[in-house]
Amino acid sequence: MMQFYNLCGLGSFSLYAVLNKRAKSSILLVCLALLSAVPVFAAVDFNVPIQGRVLGENGEALLGATILEKGTTNGTVTDFEGNFQLEVNENAILVVSYTGFTTQEVTVTGAMSSLQITLSPSVEALEEVIVTGYGTTKRTNLTNAVSKINSESLQDRPITSLGEAFSGQLAGVYAQQSSGLPGAEFAITIRGSNSITSGSEPLYVVDGMPVQSMKDINIGDVQSIDVLKDASAAAIYGARGAGGVVLITTRSAKEGQTQINLDVTTGVRQVPKSNKLDMLNGPQYREWREWIRNESYLLDGRDPAVPVADRPARFRGPDFWYTNPEYITDTDWQDAITRNALRQNYQVSVLKGTEGGSFMISGNYTNDQGVVVNSGYERFSFRANGQYRINDKFTAGLNLSSTFSEQSGWREAERKEGAWMRAIVANPTVPVGLNHRSGPLGLVEADPDPVLQMKSIKDIGNTARTIGTVYLGFEPIAGLNFRGQFGLDNQDWRYDYFKPQDVNKKTRREALDRTSRDTRFLTQFTATYDRDFGKHGLSLLGGTSFEKTAYEFTNLDSWDFGSDDIQTFNAAASFRGWDDFERESALASVFGRVQYNFASKYLLSGSIRYDGSSKFGADNRYGIFPAASFGWRLSEEGFLKGDPTISQLKLRASWGQSGNDRIGAY
Repeated sequence: MMQFYNLCGLGSFSLYAVLNKRAKSSILLVCLALLSAVPVFAAVDFNVPIQGRVLGENGEALLGATILEKGTTNGTVTDFEGNFQLEVNENAILVVSYTGFTTQEVTVTGAMSSLQITLSPSVEALEEVIVTGYGTTKRTNLTNAVSKINSESLQDRPITSLGEAFSGQLAGVYAQQSSGLPGAEFAITIRGSNSITSGSEPLYVVDGMPVQSMKDINIGDVQSIDVLKDASAAAIYGARGAGGVVLITTRSAKEGQTQINLDVTTGVRQVPKSNKLDMLNGPQYREWREWIRNESYLLDGRDPAVPVADRPARFRGPDFWYTNPEYITDTDWQDAITRNALRQNYQVSVLKGTEGGSFMISGNYTNDQGVVVNSGYERFSFRANGQYRINDKFTAGLNLSSTFSEQSGWREAERKEGAWMRAIVANPTVPVGLNHRSGPLGLVEADPDPVLQMKSIKDIGNTARTIGTVYLGFEPIAGLNFRGQFGLDNQDWRYDYFKPQDVNKKTRREALDRTSRDTRFLTQFTATYDRDFGKHGLSLLGGTSFEKTAYEFTNLDSWDFGSDDIQTFNAAASFRGWDDFERESALASVFGRVQYNFASKYLLSGSIRYDGSSKFGADNRYGIFPAASFGWRLSEEGFLKGDPTISQLKLRASWGQSGNDRIGAY
């Protein structure tokens, strides 16, 4: 099965192959041949306005339904009345989804002001398995607020980061990119901010391992994302659950599955003309500046007979207007500093599942150019997941990923005095590439060429990250499982910055060298018991965990270099500043949970966690975090079952306590 996409200026190609023995020998040749045909498309603006309403099959408004333009990240969610507004491309396809309902696709044939979309309940969605923290449950038996993004909803979206996956997908979950630079992290907020002095970001857990962020995790390796949104769901994570919890499960092969996936996405991004500021062109700027300077000259009581070129510098234009007029040009600096940015993503994965075990191996390369020249994000990643059944009692497994990334333009492209901000106010009569200290015009008015700055300044951040978990499971009797897990998340980061004097408005060379190492260790033991006794269903969980975090940071800062040629700190004559520190923290926990259901109709759940954190003082070091929830599936009662007007109806109540430990280590 092959699929081609050409939507919103993004072209992608994906290949899905289920192999038998005869096909294995030829699949690589097919993949290589198809790669040569990957298209690149020009970006276009959204220009078709759509207004509509999303309803259930009985006419009820669906609050928080997701409307997404297929093949893009352009989307929105419905309001309390089920209404939505969105601008899309011509002939776009809208993908409309809502938890518990069948996803529907609607083709846009032009501007629409009264589009009505009716969704039908999904039986498959009710049987969907939800990850709830240290375990799973069916959606039908859920008693608290949990939302899910599965791999199917991610396949048709040309995205390269996990943060983008949250955009317009889940009610109550907000994803905001604080920076427009490629590779920048998204800020995820679940049901709003909950702290003034501490962080409100959620806890991220990858394959059971709590991690510091989602940055650099390859979205192509993700099987599902489950979000614990309310206090009763997040209380099982205790002192870190106040901002909600994001549970990320990576892919694994099913028994009997042999599959090779090749996925290639490429596209072009650009700054729309409508987003550019309307600035004076070269002739207009020269006319305005000479007029305003002449007015100042006359108001100062000066002799109007003096030629403009002979007046003091503050009463005329730059010197080259009069000494070298042949260099006068008409430069649009917004066009000069930006470009059509190519976005590429290549993913290959191999999955194999047998009765005795399974494995998944994947490799990924992402190259995401920024629209500002010489900015971008490049990433290589590798993952190996495996599970092996040692015998009928013991199971072992490994999840391991390594990522290497480089982000360029991190400082100069966006800061207040960076190249982009100065390009907006740059003199449009100055030609590109000549305004620097060693250029034919020298440094015009102490304001260097911003394009040349972006190309000349070293502004690079490199990250190497490894996330791994290894586990051993023991099932002495049916339904009873013991599991021991060890996890590691290690991130090494280095930032290297050097601004040559030739493109610096100040007569100096500036350099920064920053390094950090962030390491987390996890040791965890859990026991679970899941059994059904007739109409009674029982699930028990008990566990303990210990986590340790170590962080190191070093910063060097100097403005004293003798040459632009040697840009390392061994050439620095002195240091403007330096910093070096380490910090450690630890968290010890005991937790448990009981879940009971009768005939999948009456649902009860209770959990408790006891945390001890080194971040808090001796009098506040330990905390207890309980939770309880109840659910009643009214649609399963005899007086409603079979009623054609009600397909699913559940009454749910929950209560819980969770904490926030996002404070300093000491």
